[in-house]
Amino acid sequence: MGVVLIKNENEEKLINVLTPNIIQERLINISMFITVYEWVTDYLITTVKDFYLSGCKNGKNIYDGYEENVINKASGKGGRQWRGTLLWLLGNGAILQTDIAALREITDVRNDIVHKMLSYLYSGPIERLDEHQITLINLAQKVSKWLFKEVEMPTSGQYTPEDYDKINFEDIENMGIEWLRMIRGAAINSDSKYMQELIKIIKQQRAEKL
Repeated sequence: MGVVLIKNENEEKLINVLTPNIIQERLINISMFITVYEWVTDYLITTVKDFYLSGCKNGKNIYDGYEENVINKASGKGGRQWRGTLLWLLGNGAILQTDIAALREITDVRNDIVHKMLSYLYSGPIERLDEHQITLINLAQKVSKWLFKEVEMPTSGQYTPEDYDKINFEDIENMGIEWLRMIRGAAINSDSKYMQELIKIIKQQRAEKL
């Protein structure tokens, strides 16, 4: 094996990369961040698109008014569906301008990581990745609660105006988001007891349904 000359300032970085528990932790943090980002962005886009679902023809869903009211609202060429989705959510009161600003910042981080992943694995932990994941999950939950209160309840025919006063909307949870939280918790928590507790809860819930 040949001798590789390494500058002193890079020795510690290389040692970290070659240390299994350190590189594994970095890989988990980055992959979990990207997973959360992709799930949440897909959830927001799908939520808005399904609002315009009007039927199915030849095996394909029909979305009347989706392109006109969502995609065409965004200027420019690239990313119009994503930007149009955010504008739609903003215009309908589901999110705030501060939410869009946070998403833009997180999107920049995601894009930078995807294009420079090897560099980040080498250089060390990325600041605020955990914070960004929590922001994304909380935003998805915020939209989910808005959707239930402002769209699903009024159109379901199952609720009366009096029901609005009885329901604590803060207690409403989206199952997909809860699964995402649990997956993230399992990924970043090395304690096997945490996993065992999750499995116990899932088994209990399954038993209650039988």
